[in-house]
Amino acid sequence: MHYEIYKDLQQQWRWRIIDSRSRVAATSSDAYEKREDALRSLMQIRQHAASAQIYDHSLNKWLGTMETSNEE
Repeated sequence: MHYEIYKDLQQQWRWRIIDSRSRVAATSSDAYEKREDALRSLMQIRQHAASAQIYDHSLNKWLGTMETSNEE
């Protein structure tokens, strides 16, 4: 997996996460005028992703975090 920062067709900065098969796994929902703002957004995702809560709509309940889900 790796991360990319790029300019879209409107010349706005975005980020995306590429999986091990070279497919886009996630993209920024916002576009940024400045590269630094897109990078800051991506760094926040990287910093907080493992501790983010997971909600399963099919079960209508919280499952915990990626950190706790991997332990089960």
